[in-house]
Amino acid sequence: MASFVYAVWSITNVASVHCSVRPELSPCTCEPIYADNYVELSCEKVDSFHQIVDALSNKFEPDVNISLKISHSQLEDLEMRSFMDMKLKLVKLRMQWNSLRSVPELPFRGLSNVEYLSIGDNELEEIPKHMLNHMPIVKTFDMGRCRLSSVLQDDLKGTKMVVNLFLPSNNIKRLDKGAFPTSLVTLHLGRNQIENLNTTLRHLDKLESLFINMNRISSLDDELPESNRLKLIMAQNNRLVRLPESMRYMQQLENLH
Repeated sequence: MASFVYAVWSITNVASVHCSVRPELSPCTCEPIYADNYVELSCEKVDSFHQIVDALSNKFEPDVNISLKISHSQLEDLEMRSFMDMKLKLVKLRMQWNSLRSVPELPFRGLSNVEYLSIGDNELEEIPKHMLNHMPIVKTFDMGRCRLSSVLQDDLKGTKMVVNLFLPSNNIKRLDKGAFPTSLVTLHLGRNQIENLNTTLRHLDKLESLFINMNRISSLDDELPESNRLKLIMAQNNRLVRLPESMRYMQQLENLH
């Protein structure tokens, strides 16, 4: 018990030390995460990206894993600076509710450690593949609640390791064949305007959770993955009149709605 208490104290103490420079981070804030060598930074309602970069530059050791959230901020000058200028080891990046209509390439160069990326809740009309190409080990990508109308064949080619892909509440109508990485385990396409899945799911042999609810899909015949590894399918509020015969053989399916 004593060793366990000491371990918890050590982790907490290390996290607190990492946040000891918090007064210097204004207008951003630092919150310790009770995991070794991990810190969460939050920048809200900031007037410029320039201000964020200057506030965070050289404030942490290069081996500290950083989760950075930028929200409700003015980022019109995004293309003028780079995240690399901060000299942080970013592993999680969230840029939500910033009214972004586009994202330039330059700021995201060198972000090869990012494993979680969210740019949802913006006004983006297309998947920024030039941005994703700089984040080859992203495992979770969230771009929900934007204005996407399509997922094109080469949009996600830079994310070959992505496991969880969230694209709900967009205006997606077009899905190109081969658009989704074969590494996917969870795919959320709910609340869009999809009429035809266009066999885009057939090659997703690792897929376990599928959300296609609240679309305009009329048939799932020859559309679901052939691997039969699906455990969860959310397909309610579509135009389906029957389920495909292949679902008889989905022995791992636990939930169907």
